[in-house]
Amino acid sequence: MSSTPVIPSGALPLIKNASLLTMKLLALKPGDEMDVFPSNLPPSYSGIKSYINRLMRNYPIYLAILKLEAGPGWKIICVKDLVTLKAYSILPSKSKRMEEQMPDRNNNLTDAELIQLIDEIILFATRDAAQLIPRGVTAARLTTLGLTKTTFQAMPTDTQMQGAITEAVQIRQAAYDILTDKIGNVRTMAQNIFGEGSGTYKRFAFEGMISADDKELVHKAKQIQREAVDHAADLLPEGWDTTFADSFDDAIKDFDDKRDLVRVAKANRPQATLNRTLAGNALYTEVEKICNTGKDVFRATNPAKYADYIIYITSSSGGSGITVVVEGNYAISE
Repeated sequence: MSSTPVIPSGALPLIKNASLLTMKLLALKPGDEMDVFPSNLPPSYSGIKSYINRLMRNYPIYLAILKLEAGPGWKIICVKDLVTLKAYSILPSKSKRMEEQMPDRNNNLTDAELIQLIDEIILFATRDAAQLIPRGVTAARLTTLGLTKTTFQAMPTDTQMQGAITEAVQIRQAAYDILTDKIGNVRTMAQNIFGEGSGTYKRFAFEGMISADDKELVHKAKQIQREAVDHAADLLPEGWDTTFADSFDDAIKDFDDKRDLVRVAKANRPQATLNRTLAGNALYTEVEKICNTGKDVFRATNPAKYADYIIYITSSSGGSGITVVVEGNYAISE
């Protein structure tokens, strides 16, 4: 693949930055990444997939598409071949359906900030136990808050769940490579013995292996296995023996098992995200109640301690750095 490709006339509409975007994408090498935003796309294309598919039809390049986590746009990853590209097709980003089902967070703190806030408030409330215990902020309540925080910290983050999916995909891909290599061996055996134009060869149905999804690949592999067993005597000179037959059967079973790992990892992610969101919301609600009590106790008697129970949240919108002081149900910008 040339780093300075010549684009045929009419391959893509030369609208806005279409030609420049195309040049940049075609210059990618396997392993390279590039972020693409809606404003980069030619208006004549309804979406990134139609644009990328058109590009891959015209040039020898394989581009995987992942939705950006923050903001509209896509991460384009150049991969080495179609097999690797297929692995990305089962690696999901956070789906719209998943986002719609997730409850909203009741605060805009990061998990790390929430944990730090809880630690600080436990320290303050322990220091002020004499004044707060009569108002219900007991040692037992603070202990429960601390234990709940520890449980929250141990919950897998969405990044970790995504990592589990990636790991499952990689394991599945290794099994895929072994199985397709075995299928290639059998294909060569059948070619050499029967010839590609023969009816016997066509019974193996090798065609369509690359485009087959996981379930279809297992089905095709078993069909090839049955034909090979039926013609074992013919294929013996090419290497189909008991040892190879067993290794082929093992490869089919292993790939069938490994594709299940991906399905399980994908199914676990939404529930883990839900659990963590609910737990974080419950923690914030509890610490907010303790802070409200602390402010109420020290409002008229100790301004310094009163300030300890104010939750400060730095706004990230627009990078303004405005600090919002949360006072009960009111927000005062400073």
